[in-house]
Amino acid sequence: MGLPDDVTMPFFAYGSFQPGQLAFNQVAGLVASAPDARLDDYHLVLRDGLPLLVEGGGGVQGALLTFRDNQTGDGYSRIGAFEPAEQYMWHAVTIGHELAWACLGRRPQAGTAHAEETNTWSSADDPSLVFGIPTVARLAREYMSVGDEIGVGSGAKRSDDPNWTGFFGLQSAYLLLWSIVERIATFRYGAVGGPNSRVDNLGKDELVMRVVLDLGVPTNSIYRPLYDTRFPKKPVKIAPNGAKALKYWYQVRNNVAHRGKAGMTDWQLLEDSLTDLHEVIMRVLREWLPELADAWGDRVSPPATSSLKVAPPKLAPLSGS
Repeated sequence: MGLPDDVTMPFFAYGSFQPGQLAFNQVAGLVASAPDARLDDYHLVLRDGLPLLVEGGGGVQGALLTFRDNQTGDGYSRIGAFEPAEQYMWHAVTIGHELAWACLGRRPQAGTAHAEETNTWSSADDPSLVFGIPTVARLAREYMSVGDEIGVGSGAKRSDDPNWTGFFGLQSAYLLLWSIVERIATFRYGAVGGPNSRVDNLGKDELVMRVVLDLGVPTNSIYRPLYDTRFPKKPVKIAPNGAKALKYWYQVRNNVAHRGKAGMTDWQLLEDSLTDLHEVIMRVLREWLPELADAWGDRVSPPATSSLKVAPPKLAPLSGS
């Protein structure tokens, strides 16, 4: 969106830039204060999971971000680069007796006809995170056990009578998981640009790479080099430091699970990719959005007989955090 006219004004955050939300880390070091705030006479609607501020209504809860004196321009530059101009425009609002900038939704009725009005938003309430992740776990439990029974799961050799229902069931779980990963990347890095760049940024996150290493992903021999048919001379590999794991798992999505591709010999690759990616996402979200663990309950913890790993205890904080 670029910069607003006057960068000295505070910013009313009602979406991902609220403290405790997935994008607040992008501006946290620039913020002098961020008290809770309420904007009267407005409401929110949702478009593709993202909140849009709309005039009229009973009020919106959020936070009033005041940037440090010498970092106001940088703060607004980061917000402007995060929020797409196709969705939002800068809009001056009054909170109490203070003027502030907010992101007003453009054409709020386009694509939001069935969205209920609300006065608060949190990524921790997003259905894909609250219900989608447990659904992935349920599908994995169901279809991994099928694979074990017919002799293709958990490293066993392919059966003479493979169960395509089980294999495609794992594909469906993996594609759903990737929809969730892309939603997380959007909440953390904004809807500007394509999903590939957002997923790349997510894969470079320090916590994501640390979880990948903690799971031993780079040393898993099942993760052979993969190739994009457009670039057959450039193998896609997971780096020893955990980098490019998400890029690799995205390539698995394209090679094994996308467009209904059928390759029963890739059952183990698909199973390990689903298991490890699901584990990474669960552990990272437990750090970034701790309230999700309560919403999940025991729905994301598979039984001991399942090959889907049970989440370990909460990670220690990163140094300096």
